[in-house]
Amino acid sequence: MAIKGRANISLNSITDAIVQGTEPEKPTDGMLWLDNSQTPNVLKRYNQTSGQWEIQTVSVADADPDLKKDVDYAKDTADTAKNQASQAEALAIEIQATADAANARADAASGRADDALTNANSALSQAQTAFDKATDASTKADAATGEISSVKQTVQGVQTTVQSKADKSEVTQLSNQLSTKISTVDADKKYATQSSLTQTSQLLDSTISKVDNTALAAFRNIRYVRSWSNKNTINSGNHWVEVEVYKDGNNLALGKTVTSSPTVSGLEVVTDGVIDTLKYVSIGADAAYVQIDLGQIYDTLDYAMVYRYWKDGRTYHDTKFEISTDGKTWFTVFDSKVAGEYVETEQGFRISLSQAEYIEKIATESSAFTQMVDNINLKVSKGDVINQINLDTSGVLIKGKNITLDGNVTVSSSFKVPKASITEIEAVTIAGSSFSVNDFTQTVYAYELNGSTVKKVAYPAKGTLKIDKAVTYNLSTNKTGADATNWSSKTVLDGNAIELSQTIVNGIGTNTMALDGTGITGQQNGTSWSLDSTNETGYVNLSTSGMGLGIWSNPDDPSIYPSLWVHGGSAQIDKGLTIASGGNGITLNGSVASDNGVTIDMYGNIRAQSSARTWSVIDADGTNAFSVPMSSRHEQYGYILTPRHIKAGNMVLSKDHSISSLDGGMIYFNNTPGGTRVDIACKSVQQSSLLSMKENIRTINLEDALQAIIDTDVRQYNFKGESNTHTSFIIDDINDEKQYYADPHFLSATGDGRDDGNIVGYLMLAVKKLKQEIDALQAS
Repeated sequence: MAIKGRANISLNSITDAIVQGTEPEKPTDGMLWLDNSQTPNVLKRYNQTSGQWEIQTVSVADADPDLKKDVDYAKDTADTAKNQASQAEALAIEIQATADAANARADAASGRADDALTNANSALSQAQTAFDKATDASTKADAATGEISSVKQTVQGVQTTVQSKADKSEVTQLSNQLSTKISTVDADKKYATQSSLTQTSQLLDSTISKVDNTALAAFRNIRYVRSWSNKNTINSGNHWVEVEVYKDGNNLALGKTVTSSPTVSGLEVVTDGVIDTLKYVSIGADAAYVQIDLGQIYDTLDYAMVYRYWKDGRTYHDTKFEISTDGKTWFTVFDSKVAGEYVETEQGFRISLSQAEYIEKIATESSAFTQMVDNINLKVSKGDVINQINLDTSGVLIKGKNITLDGNVTVSSSFKVPKASITEIEAVTIAGSSFSVNDFTQTVYAYELNGSTVKKVAYPAKGTLKIDKAVTYNLSTNKTGADATNWSSKTVLDGNAIELSQTIVNGIGTNTMALDGTGITGQQNGTSWSLDSTNETGYVNLSTSGMGLGIWSNPDDPSIYPSLWVHGGSAQIDKGLTIASGGNGITLNGSVASDNGVTIDMYGNIRAQSSARTWSVIDADGTNAFSVPMSSRHEQYGYILTPRHIKAGNMVLSKDHSISSLDGGMIYFNNTPGGTRVDIACKSVQQSSLLSMKENIRTINLEDALQAIIDTDVRQYNFKGESNTHTSFIIDDINDEKQYYADPHFLSATGDGRDDGNIVGYLMLAVKKLKQEIDALQAS
């Protein structure tokens, strides 16, 4: 077979080209390579000058005239097959007609009809076999143009299909069902529209839907997967234990190459098949990802499992999972910003990569109509908006985002509305538990308003009446007995005021009392106080400007106004109290002549008086809660004294020589709250290592311990602003590409500190390993 390439290279046989899935080693100029790692295979030629493999084109007609003849013969055969298919279809119709005639004659001669029907069915089966063969040949021929038309007929039914490259229509007819389906893809192939109709004797169902064709195609031909995160609820790191990708029960990611951004070392643990929080890769950046190359393109995948560090029940932020064919164009199948965040567990997190599981999520718009004997349902949806009308024997359901009734609406029975805005309402009876009226435009009479009835009575009942738009008068309930307030004779309520006259029992006076826009006026005859300023002993004035209270201490000299005195009892103030002292301050003493109390100055400061020694807070049981020595004469001056614990949030400073963390969180020593950490100076520090506090105890390989010590970078340094030097490993929290390596086992749970207990343990194991090697050398 002669093959011609772009550089006019010809081969006498296909065996002259190297056929394999990877680039040949040590290529020479003009070497041909058939790359079978792709489908279809690609022929490439090596250019010594450019050092690149160039894709070659092949003309089948020029390359192999015999093959050209075979193709032409196949096309002629396909055309002949199409003609035969048409003839077979006509024959099938003729045979069906013969069968129908035989059935008609069966009424007169059932025996003969059975034989005729058997023969007709046999002939129909033979015709169908020939028709199927012809259709198969026609379908193969049409595959070259992307256009297919077919008719498939059996004794059960007939199926007709017409398809171009983008559009397709299909009709299926059975004895008890007729179904049609039409699909169309738009010009840019982004959306596909599909309509279907199914009809039986019991059901009529039609659906029109619009599907995101781009999203559906993203689940095909996958080679790369990528997992993202952006810090977590415990610290600022990103940690992956394992990522698995499954197809037909096999983990395709096992042992595959892993890359990351930012770049770090130790990425092989992500695909080593070990799911253990002791083995993970840490990327200390804001947004980071790990990426896996599955090694080849897979037509479909089933699902992926992502395992991150889970020991403390943390949640990682901005988690995403993406898939790609070429590692350049990515499609997101999971995003926590859309689906919600989740808590990491030992079971991992499952992400579906199945097109079948995802297809229900990508329908952007749809409408459906279903009709049965006793039910009619119409539904239109777009995104998360669903409008629906359902009619059945139990009633009518109307569900929609906005419903408009244009015209007169009559409701013959009860009608319930939880909340409505109505411009005008006419009703014979209105029943309710409470009514709020903004404006009375007509005359208002005294009525009693209850939850179920409205009746006219001879006195104002309990309730609220808005007489004028700006003024509300609350009327007291009519009572009996010693506390009764009996309104008798004349009572007038109008837009200007409330006027009460005649007898008032247990009330303010026997003369006229007026409530108008200027205030409340009236007086008590024969008593020592008044509601107005006509009595020299005092006054009470209620007006639109507020309430005034004045009391003279000396009736003979009204110009003297002392402070408010309360004699023979206490003063009760239930609406708040403001005391202004000017520049003198407020003094609180146990007695008038005492100088051991406290003074509140004009700035709100509490100052101890000259003889005071201690200011204490005593609880309801008479026990001292805490004390503050207020004078240097006190033997513990300078301390705050309390026999109890001091709590600040979840931190407790206890009287029994302990500092407690109530939520079990870590305790920090910083220069400011949340600031830089400071040194701790003490005689000694004891770390607990009790067996009763431990679990999951296991042995560590001595070689692994020694290797962890060897791999960890140790440097000498000093902290910023200090001159004292230190020697230890460094946790690089700055650079994307880490300059210093520290074994993960040596890090604290938060990832930003050292676990000295682990370091000591690994050093001890490393010493044992070195001792073994020294003994072995000495023995040899």
